This record gives sequence, C-alpha cells and structure tokens, in this order.
Amino acid sequence: MTQAQEPKPQKGWLARLAAITDMFAYPLRTSHYVELVNPLWTTHRMHAKVVDVWDETKDCRTITLQPGANWRLHRPGQHIRVGIPVDGRHYTRTYTISSPPERDDGRFTITVKKIDGGRLSHHIVRHLKVGDHIPVGLPQGDFYLPDASPIQPLFITAGSGITPA
Repeated sequence: MTQAQEPKPQKGWLARLAAITDMFAYPLRTSHYVELVNPLWTTHRMHAKVVDVWDETKDCRTITLQPGANWRLHRPGQHIRVGIPVDGRHYTRTYTISSPPERDDGRFTITVKKIDGGRLSHHIVRHLKVGDHIPVGLPQGDFYLPDASPIQPLFITAGSGITPA
C-alpha cells in the first residue's frame, strides 16, 4: 500500500484542537457532533453519500458514493462493507468496488443485484436515492496483483454471489 493510500492520522494543531474540544463533548467526541452537520466530516466512523444511481437492469443498480474524511484509495479487487438500517434493524453486507481507483473525483461505485428475499440488496436497489448517507467500511481484501507485475492481465467477473470478487 502506498503512502497516499494509507489513512492519515490527525497531526499538529488539528489533533490538539480535537483533544481540547473532545473534553467538552464528553462522553462523546467532537466528531459525533460534527456528524450532525455533515456525516462525511466525522472521524469516529466512515460514511459515504450517494451521489448517483444508475439502473443497469431492472434488478441491478450501480451506486456512486462520495466517501468521508478518513477514506483511503482502494486497489482493484477490493471490497467494502455497507451497513444500512432496514425496517428498524441494521444489516451489513460486503460488496466489491466496481470502479477503478484512478477516478479524478475521489468517488467509487458498487453494483448491487437485488436478491429474492434479500433485505439489504432489495433496499439498495429499490429505495436508496441520491443524497442518502450510508455507513461504509474501508476497502479490504488481498485479491489484487502487486504493483510491479510485468503483465497486464484482464479479469472478468460475473454473477451475484455471497462473497465479493
């Protein structure tokens, strides 16, 4: 992982300011109150804002997400965890990131197929809309080639399984 991809810890005056304001925010942290203004500015957990939805088919949708402050670039083949409350319960699922990491706008996409009987996939495909904020995890997974690979293979994936690609 390159230095640009690693999460950057707070340094200098910003870390000192956060430590001071956290004393007044006790038992919470300042980040919890900042979340009320803009969930993407929080540092205690990761959020993403839905900025675009694209229907690939009648039961499959690509969602473009703008990640929050602590996001780090992903590698091709990595996945994220998405957690969404549906009908009063919080569900978490893993989805492969379907966009290249080289996007100029800092956004990423996931493509979700509605599964019969699936609570979260149904909610994402049918009810998620532009402007929604959803909790997400950082990119994970070791299924990628090293940067120094001399070959440029083409991988094609398809289907809708229970594990990310």
